[in-house]
Amino acid sequence: MKVFEFAFAALALLAVPARADTSAAASVRGEASVYAHSCGYYSETVAAVRIVYTNYDLPWGAIVELVYGQDGKRQRGGNTPDETLEWQMQGRQVLRSTAGYEWTGDLDLTVSLRSAPDFYRGVDFVFRLIYPDGRIAFDNGTQTAWGFYRLAHDDRGPCTDGQTPAPPLAAAPISRVNR
Repeated sequence: MKVFEFAFAALALLAVPARADTSAAASVRGEASVYAHSCGYYSETVAAVRIVYTNYDLPWGAIVELVYGQDGKRQRGGNTPDETLEWQMQGRQVLRSTAGYEWTGDLDLTVSLRSAPDFYRGVDFVFRLIYPDGRIAFDNGTQTAWGFYRLAHDDRGPCTDGQTPAPPLAAAPISRVNR
């Protein structure tokens, strides 16, 4: 094999994505609380989100990373339809181990700015699983390569105005999006 062919073959192997792995032993639950920091017109609305991942198939020493983006709409105004937004304002977070086979992550997300056309009503996410031997897989909640989980939350909430505490976290529905 020529050097060029060998280099091309090595690059082709690197381009193969990590496998999607949806374990029957995995479960996901979420909680959310949405509120505005103040009652003023230009206040931002935020969401406190907690995602808990349980997977009894993962070995001790595995690392679970949350890969996420926000889901929502961009208001166009007039007779123009709103634009659907997915995977906006992306981020990653290594989840902390909170019990045997359980990992938890807390996110503080901007849901809307009163002067901006974008508002978010959910979090799109997958789990990146890093095994102790270095293997990497993804749990996207579906049997498809491009699927993902979606946690839904409100895009409006009460104002806290510095005196009223933020509402407590409450159970939030999680669905699976097949692509």
